[in-house]
Amino acid sequence: MLYIGLLSALICSLCTFVNAVYRDEAFNVDWQLSTIGDYRCIVPDYANENQLIILSDHSQSETLVTYINETNGDVLLRYAVPFKMSDAMLVSDSHQLILKGDGDNNKKYSTIDLDTGLILEDSGKDLAQTSDFSFKTSCAASGYKIENIDQKTRLKLMDNTMGLPIFDVELPDTFTEVNYLSTDYSQILQFIVSNGDSHYTYFNYTDGGKNLTATWNRDESLVDIVDSAFCDLKDPYIDTIRKELAEEKNIDDVITAYIFRVKTNFNRIRKYLKKNQYSPGRVITAILKENELMGNINEEKAYKRDLKFGLAKLLIVATKNGRIAALHVSQQGNIMWNIRTGMSNIISIDYEPLTDELIVIDEKGSFIIFTSINEHMPPTLKKEGSFKLSTNSIITKAKKLDDSHNSYFVSLENGESQIVGVDNTQIVNTSNYFLTTHNEKEIRGHIVSEGNKLVNTWGITLNENEKLVAFASRSEDPVVNVGNVLGNRTVLYKYLYPNLVSYATINENDRNLYINLIDTITGELLHSQKHSNEKVDIDHPINLVFGENWFIYSYFSAEPIPEQRLTVVELYESLEANTKASDPNVDYNPLKGNINKPEVISRSYFFPEIIKDLKLTSTKFSITSKAIIIKLANEQITFIPKFVLNARSKEENNMSDDDKKEFMASPYISSIPINDNFIISHQRELIMSANSKLVSSPTNLESTSIICEIGKDVFCTRIYPSGQFDVMSPSFEKFQLFGTIFIVIVIVYYLRPTVANKKLKILWLIKD
Repeated sequence: MLYIGLLSALICSLCTFVNAVYRDEAFNVDWQLSTIGDYRCIVPDYANENQLIILSDHSQSETLVTYINETNGDVLLRYAVPFKMSDAMLVSDSHQLILKGDGDNNKKYSTIDLDTGLILEDSGKDLAQTSDFSFKTSCAASGYKIENIDQKTRLKLMDNTMGLPIFDVELPDTFTEVNYLSTDYSQILQFIVSNGDSHYTYFNYTDGGKNLTATWNRDESLVDIVDSAFCDLKDPYIDTIRKELAEEKNIDDVITAYIFRVKTNFNRIRKYLKKNQYSPGRVITAILKENELMGNINEEKAYKRDLKFGLAKLLIVATKNGRIAALHVSQQGNIMWNIRTGMSNIISIDYEPLTDELIVIDEKGSFIIFTSINEHMPPTLKKEGSFKLSTNSIITKAKKLDDSHNSYFVSLENGESQIVGVDNTQIVNTSNYFLTTHNEKEIRGHIVSEGNKLVNTWGITLNENEKLVAFASRSEDPVVNVGNVLGNRTVLYKYLYPNLVSYATINENDRNLYINLIDTITGELLHSQKHSNEKVDIDHPINLVFGENWFIYSYFSAEPIPEQRLTVVELYESLEANTKASDPNVDYNPLKGNINKPEVISRSYFFPEIIKDLKLTSTKFSITSKAIIIKLANEQITFIPKFVLNARSKEENNMSDDDKKEFMASPYISSIPINDNFIISHQRELIMSANSKLVSSPTNLESTSIICEIGKDVFCTRIYPSGQFDVMSPSFEKFQLFGTIFIVIVIVYYLRPTVANKKLKILWLIKD
């Protein structure tokens, strides 16, 4: 007994060291690609040493002011001012930057106080409004000569009195323009040159041009991103197994196929043992460490880990000026390749994993197909062509129809729509293929007929004073649960009819907001709700997302007080528990009118910040609870778990005991605060454009979703809406766990004959 007690104590001591705590990955997996754009003007910041101020276009009516570190080119600060500049003048004494308008501005000049970043409205402080003001440009670099000597381009800075060169330095072969130059005409020369392809290089020469003390490059070619696509990187080991299985499948004889599999597995084991020098200790250590998600592992193991967990992805982006580039999501957004397509005004890119093809489409209907998409080298051109459009109108939107055909539904600028294919002889599978299109004034339903022809099936036309402001189709993610289990163990069945869209319209006269739910097959109105007497602000964004059996929308109301609102609408077959309106044995056909309407319940919440955009997280199997990603007007990104926005929530004093037992039940609180722990953009300062958008991509880890904000900047991170339930921390004590299991096995083995002997004595009524 003493021996057993000592073993038990040892087990307890081992168990206390087992620590299964999940690791906080803040700032370890998120990254940001900060862009400035084409440099319109570069001036030194005299108030701060080693800083430059760069002016660039932010939008058609705004200028972006950027402060960068002169020694390494890192962005220090950026902000947009509501004034479109054509030239600038730096006033170093008062630390002001006077912008000259481009002709479309109401004002000729606008002055920025560089200490505050604000436009000066006080005429007493604004030097541009003084009577003796004379504008002198600070943007043009001068005092140098460019000469070609022995097929080399050189920059020379001459002494005006003697006519002798003070500096004579060689420029890059790709040089096109000097954007900035600063010198003391003696020892120091600093300048920035561009190569005409939105690449800028900085040089700092000392000792009269003899020593190059600093240089850096900035790639500004990815400033106008119009579309993106994710590409999961392939594990070479999986490709090897796939080839082996394909070879095995081609063997007709079962015995031969079995022998082939045994040989391949034996060779795989032999290679693994050889890699670990036939050492049992090395093999065990390798097995225990191969699944670590984080920790002190080398780059090769980290890459294999990312491949295994589906974290190694390429974010392929396309710019309006015809570039496509691949950013490595799991390697801090490193640009793996960046190429010109020769296109202009790209509108869409799409990656097809089944064929490993990347399709790029421009507004004129031209397309390029690339293949061999990987992180090591640029893709290979496979095919070029053009769609057969019915008119000469340009394409405004292109949407791929399915994964098995390279066919697209395109919307044209003249209002027409058309089905086109990469292979123009290809016909889409037309059985029950319905499409829904919309613009500000109407919603249309179509069916794809033979010959890729669109046939209109129904239409909704809005009134003259109404316009459509938001539109969302039901999520196509897999359904995990058909109902919500209540606290008393009954079930509230979800309304899971797939052909649904929700849209929001606003009356511009009375500013009433209407939210409608329709059937995309028939156009039938299934539910509608109205927000009146709130004077919805049409100048603020109205957003809408549609999940499994619910949709959420946001709007800004002006009355009774100005406030941002979030409303959730949930759809059920019946609001009575354990009641289903549909019969799983019946084949429902919406064209026959036998589709049941949902029963609806909704709740509204107040939100403390203005919402610019909404997006739902996406995971591999949709087991993880959804989270609503929110882009705020202050250019931060946060998220709210879906269970917080619960249409069935009740005030705490109205909750029964059964209500409190429900999974993730919480009382209804009308105002949702912003949790600092849920600000996924952290301390980063994001610059968003008018066309920026949120995208989500699943990984092989069900708990993990990749979220990216793509606009002026590119920002990506990982979020875990239900926590990292499928990932253990590297601090988890594996050796203690295996030691505990081993000791338990020893104890069981030791006690087995004792227990058997005791049972035998009991049968023979023998006392110990």
